[in-house]
Amino acid sequence: MLNLQQLLQQSQQLESTLQAPAAAAVPAALDLHRNLDQVAARSQRLVERSVLEQSMRATAMAPAAVDAKAQSFLAQSGFNFEALKHDLDELDLGRTLEPIRLVSDTDVEGFVNNEHDNMVMTTLEESKVKTAWDAECLVQQALNADWELMRRDIMAKVGPYQAYDTTAATTTTTTATTTDRGLLASPVMATAAAPALEAKTQAYQHVVEAMNNPATANSLNVIDRMAKVATAPAELAESWLILNAMLKPAKAGPLEYAAQHLSPDPTVRAEIQTQPLAGSRAYLEDAFYAFVDETIRRQPKAAMMGGDPTVTKRVEAFVRLRFQKYDHWDLPHAEFDAATGMPMWVVAYFLIRCGKSTEALAYLNQAALLPSDESFRLYFAAWCHGELFPGFEKDLAEYYDALLIQPTPTDPYKLAVLKLVGRCELQNKRFEGIIVSTEDWLWARLVLLGEQYTAADLCAEMGQLDAYLAKKQAPLVYFNLLLLCGLFEKAILTLARRAEFQVDALHVALALHYYGCLHVPVDPTDVRGLPTLDTASVPLHTMILHHLTRIDHASELAYIVRLAHTASLPAYAAWKDFTYEELVQWVQAAPLQTAPLGLSDAHLALLGFATNADFLRTIVAAAADRAADQDRLDDALYLYEQCYDAPKVLATLTHRLARAFLLSPDVGAGATAPRTLDALLAHAEQLLARYSQDAPARVASAATTLWQMAYFKLLATRDAMAAAPSTLRRGEMPATAVEAWQALRACALVPADSRASPAEYVSRIAALDPVVTPCVPDLIRMAMDLAVRTFRATRDPEMVATARQIRVVAGMVPVKMDPQLHAYLAQREVEVGKVLAEA
Repeated sequence: MLNLQQLLQQSQQLESTLQAPAAAAVPAALDLHRNLDQVAARSQRLVERSVLEQSMRATAMAPAAVDAKAQSFLAQSGFNFEALKHDLDELDLGRTLEPIRLVSDTDVEGFVNNEHDNMVMTTLEESKVKTAWDAECLVQQALNADWELMRRDIMAKVGPYQAYDTTAATTTTTTATTTDRGLLASPVMATAAAPALEAKTQAYQHVVEAMNNPATANSLNVIDRMAKVATAPAELAESWLILNAMLKPAKAGPLEYAAQHLSPDPTVRAEIQTQPLAGSRAYLEDAFYAFVDETIRRQPKAAMMGGDPTVTKRVEAFVRLRFQKYDHWDLPHAEFDAATGMPMWVVAYFLIRCGKSTEALAYLNQAALLPSDESFRLYFAAWCHGELFPGFEKDLAEYYDALLIQPTPTDPYKLAVLKLVGRCELQNKRFEGIIVSTEDWLWARLVLLGEQYTAADLCAEMGQLDAYLAKKQAPLVYFNLLLLCGLFEKAILTLARRAEFQVDALHVALALHYYGCLHVPVDPTDVRGLPTLDTASVPLHTMILHHLTRIDHASELAYIVRLAHTASLPAYAAWKDFTYEELVQWVQAAPLQTAPLGLSDAHLALLGFATNADFLRTIVAAAADRAADQDRLDDALYLYEQCYDAPKVLATLTHRLARAFLLSPDVGAGATAPRTLDALLAHAEQLLARYSQDAPARVASAATTLWQMAYFKLLATRDAMAAAPSTLRRGEMPATAVEAWQALRACALVPADSRASPAEYVSRIAALDPVVTPCVPDLIRMAMDLAVRTFRATRDPEMVATARQIRVVAGMVPVKMDPQLHAYLAQREVEVGKVLAEA
């Protein structure tokens, strides 16, 4: 075993053996010299490394003391030693992670039960809200069931043209299945009283009736016909001229623009919108040219036009009137033509403003333009022919910018012509000192329309100026501005809020709707009342229904038919159902005892009915059913008669006679229906004679039985009101009593003599219709009273036996009877028995 000394020697030999080859190949290593500071720093680093390794291996790392100088060096290099140290101190490798529970250990059943409970609670809450809403709708319908009759009564008392406060304006948007016309009488939708309004309304109605005639649809110029009605005020007449220029109705038929204007594709709508806006521009240009002519006509001497009536000479005369005073031109920086002495760019601008582009081109070709402006003639000729391509516009824009930065001032009218033709500087569409009116402002923007400045940009700009324009301009002037911008919906909603123009607003909407240029709600039941001005559609149905409150029942049909005009478009199929609902209400409001209901062939075609039989089966039958449900039995009878529905006629007649027998003839009567029992029975007799053969035997039998019972009640009531028995001879029966007993025998439900078998009457009563059965107790009471009155008049013992038979039948009938009635019958029988015993 080697000792330590031997081990040391062997290790030294081994070291020398290994170092010998390396020493031969590599030069001796340089001696390294370290000062004390370097040795201390090196030692500190070794200490820190050892401490760090120990902390990683230990259960909990102990805080290591770090020299402040080392921390400073680390901080200078962007290293946050304290944050790292804090994270390491928080690290505990001694604790293991918590084990994840297996899926089998989770409470799946509890989760499912919780989801089930949540679903049940959500369903209950939604059902509760829906039920409350449905109940509210049903209550609203029930409250307004008799509105049409109430409306007629109110109109008869106060008249149809009551003034109202035009400052009140509200917006109502609700959802309902039927339209409550009572809501349409709000201040927003009222109309002011005016003697001339009725004449205008009737004239408009004639145009609407012409719109409903398919035979003349393709040749009818609705806007021209409407314009002949609205001749005053002048601004309103101008509105129809604007629409005539925009829509070209002479060449358009019904729904001519609907496919494009009502398309959901914005690209298609943008394409079709260019045509009306081109018409707006043409109208503004024609109107300005007419203004130029009128100005010259009023001041011919100052205009100095001479004998040349050409367009250019007229515009030059207008320029002289406007800008020349005492041989001095009030036009700073203007460029004048050396030959004519006229400001050539001013004349060119106003020729363009008048829509005379061809004359403007000819004028510039003859004018002495500056050399730098010579090429403008080519660009202007391309613009006049619609061939100014984007490259040309770029050239004009560069030339326009060069004129702006040159040191000498440029003619503002020259800049205006360049801006209009080249669509330059669209971010600044101002024309300083040139635009002097709202019409000029709008015309300039219509000229600038193109790829970079679109119709949508124009509408957005108008929206920003709404508050200013609505306050500054008169209502009709602002209305015309909106029309010129193609904002038809906003224009109509704006005008409809003015009481004096509501009728005109409706018929402007009808004209636009006729050509398919008006957006209306896809589902009319979703919107009631006037919405806000920013709404994209016009509630035409609301405006029409309000207008119906101004006119008579016969005139209403022409406007109701207009509701179905859009129903032919696939997206607007809901308007057909809405139209049918309004037709049902119109039929319900029809005066009774008039000619049979029916429509003309034109109306049938527009409403989608092949024949009047289809109309009666669909509309009139529905109106009759609704009247029957609302207990307006006379109205239901009349409507069922129009449909020639024999079973329903007699079934309704049965209910009507039952009401009259138990309560009063007035119960279930309409506004103009007969209210006396005599008249009701006479009418019922006619219906029985006419419909009994075509109705089921049970229905006819029930109606006949109730007619007989009601007839007996009529005669028994007359007998009770007849003269006192003392005026008759002993044993003589009053004539009224004789008729009453005959009617009672015809009923065959109550004994009319003592020889009848009670069992026969009981079997007949058991076989009665459920509508007739409740009338039996009253029939028995009246029969007993008649027997007592007859006995008192005649002292006939037969009447005592008849009274006993009546009481026996009352005790045997399978009908629930009031105990007081049995007591009453017993009392009356005892009464006649005592009188007989005393006699």
